[in-house]
Amino acid sequence: MRGLLRRAEKEVETSKNARLPAVRLPPEVLQYIFRLASLQAKDVSRSPSCIRIATGDIWSFVEPVPTKVAILASVCRRWRSVALADSALWNTISDRRDRRPLVVSQGSRSAALELRLLASPSYQLRALLQSEGHRVRAIEWDKANARREDLALLATPACRLEKLVLGMNPHLPYIDTHTLTAWLAPQAPSLRQLTLRDCASVSGCAFPRLTGLHLDACPSLFDCDDLLGLLTRAPNLTDLVLSRLHLDMVEGALAPVMLPRLRRLVFADTVRGNVGRFLTRIALPTTASIRIHAFESSAPSDALDAEWLSSLAKTPALGNAAELFVAEHSDTFVAGPAAAVCFVQEDKAQPHAQRRVSAQTPAWDARAVLSHVLALAPIRKAWLLAEDGIAGISSLPPSVDTVVVQDTGLTALLGVLDRKAQATPSEGEGVSISGATDTHARGPLGLTVQVLMTRFVSVDVVLGKVAQRADARNMHVAIGCLPSYMGDRTCPAGFGDAFASLRFEAYQDLPAMVLPDVCMERAHCLWPAWVE
Repeated sequence: MRGLLRRAEKEVETSKNARLPAVRLPPEVLQYIFRLASLQAKDVSRSPSCIRIATGDIWSFVEPVPTKVAILASVCRRWRSVALADSALWNTISDRRDRRPLVVSQGSRSAALELRLLASPSYQLRALLQSEGHRVRAIEWDKANARREDLALLATPACRLEKLVLGMNPHLPYIDTHTLTAWLAPQAPSLRQLTLRDCASVSGCAFPRLTGLHLDACPSLFDCDDLLGLLTRAPNLTDLVLSRLHLDMVEGALAPVMLPRLRRLVFADTVRGNVGRFLTRIALPTTASIRIHAFESSAPSDALDAEWLSSLAKTPALGNAAELFVAEHSDTFVAGPAAAVCFVQEDKAQPHAQRRVSAQTPAWDARAVLSHVLALAPIRKAWLLAEDGIAGISSLPPSVDTVVVQDTGLTALLGVLDRKAQATPSEGEGVSISGATDTHARGPLGLTVQVLMTRFVSVDVVLGKVAQRADARNMHVAIGCLPSYMGDRTCPAGFGDAFASLRFEAYQDLPAMVLPDVCMERAHCLWPAWVE
């Protein structure tokens, strides 16, 4: 009797659960929800100077968590059957850590597998790869505690890789170029994304489908020609990331290597001299943008900055740049119509223990290169929305005809204009800019100053500061009122003839420069959207 009563109670509870919306969902919807729940976003902060971001697989913004799938499969019998029927939920195998995906994959051959290895492959995994019907499309083998013969896994018939992240353990015996090339050669025709960390160089392999390449601390790439030889064998490369590399350039005038499809070039934790050497040996297309991760300056050197930035100025990204953008707590952008350069500003609030400070760390700060950029690039419009950015500028070049500044930084900007005026010819000689001559004053002729009113500073005060200048009658002044501005938005009296022109504008949002499309799309962990 008691057994019948317990059975009846279970049936009643089951009938109640059957009416729940979560139980009545179609299997396809449940599988889609399970797939979303089994992924977690990587901790990608704005400043990728954290060690966690520059290591591992930079090509994916999310990573699967197989343990979450196991938890979902243990909720009820229906959820378990739905989860086990979807092979895509179990295609990520973390060998020697979680055996459940491996067990499920042994009975399913429909989904391509992704392997995450930390040591030598287990016997069960080797048996799975030797069986028919399985295919491995991606391997993440970072800091591999593996032996030389373990790399034979890359030559198994089941491996037809599209992505490979291979990081060797520097404390284990070194695997030379010949051995690595022999094991990697079968995968070279199908690879689309490749990361080599602490590895030997790969010689002789052609990568016809490779679009993303990340080289990190590869000890054999001391010669820049080794790297260039690898790039010539990847004609469809669109993303190139170089981090912690030492590159020595061979003397002699050699033809630069053409990278016709490259769209994104990243330098991370690489000394500025190596950046300049590499840029002199390649030819970038007009649509290739560059992202350089800078760090807080410890030993600034104007000579070194001028040397490597002169190489950067020969690239289309900086050579065709027309706008400069500097804002508080933001990176520094230099943009043209088709490409841009980003000098990544390290987050100084980040704990010092998490910063990538090493012997290879660049000894310069993103703000320290502003004067060199203004001198080398044909900048016409400068967005100086950070006071520390204005302080790093000695003077504005003649090419600049528009300056955007916040009301709190107007005094610093006027100081920059004063230093420019002191560098111009004396009174009476005139100043020639863009074919015109200023016989009235010594300041910049036809300069447009756009002041963004932020909170409480009075418009009278702002216009009064600008009107006191001797060259005020030659300047075009624009007052832009942001939504946060609480002061009077009407034009005060007495300034009608003080400037060449005066206008008022109202903004719904903080204005900013327009960046090329390639800068606004996420490509990998070291290339987030430049402006969110």
